Amino acid sequence: DVTEYEYCARRGQCDFTSGTCYCIDGYEGSACTDVTYTESSSNSLPGVDIHAADVNYIGDLFKLSTDKSSASDFTFMKIIANDEDLFSIRGDGLLSIAGIDVTSHGATISAGGLTVLADDVKINDGTLEITSPASGDPALHVIDSSALFTNTLFRVDAMRSESADYWFARFNTAYDRADDSYVNVFSIRGDGYTTIEGELHVNNATSVHSLELKHGGVTINQGGLH
Repeated sequence: DVTEYEYCARRGQCDFTSGTCYCIDGYEGSACTDVTYTESSSNSLPGVDIHAADVNYIGDLFKLSTDKSSASDFTFMKIIANDEDLFSIRGDGLLSIAGIDVTSHGATISAGGLTVLADDVKINDGTLEITSPASGDPALHVIDSSALFTNTLFRVDAMRSESADYWFARFNTAYDRADDSYVNVFSIRGDGYTTIEGELHVNNATSVHSLELKHGGVTINQGGLH
């Protein structure tokens, strides 16, 4: 061990009246001996390596804390590659990240929801399940913000050819998750066959066809046609 006897370890200015060291950037502590940043010139070794050698370790291996209350005007941590911000944690907990790849355990959002400001949301392998306890809000609400929108607002595609062996959509009521029971009220099969358990009300005066059936006709089991 080397003991330094230079005032403020030659890394700051000493106030001899109070005995206080005013450290230069990169150092802190009562004697300016604590390093606040590190640089590495190695092309392969870690710039910083934090390792807990005890197999029973239960502490915080890496901890960032501040006396300041949660706020958006400071940043806990930033990761930058050639002036490009890749990762940051703001003082209010907001996480900004260039990309995310979850390989196991999934991801859980306890509050605040999920907002995607640009590009798409894609699920390559798996399903999307939306469970909403709210009684007054839509569980799924699709909105296009352009007044000149001309594409398809909601589209369902199947790689499989048309067939009666699968369904494009099924709308059910009285669903019981425990035994997966339900009452079906509207269904669209993979061959276009559509069933409606209830009424079909067509009121459209703006297009040539209010209701167009290309083949197969229409079957009404009860209630008649008005």
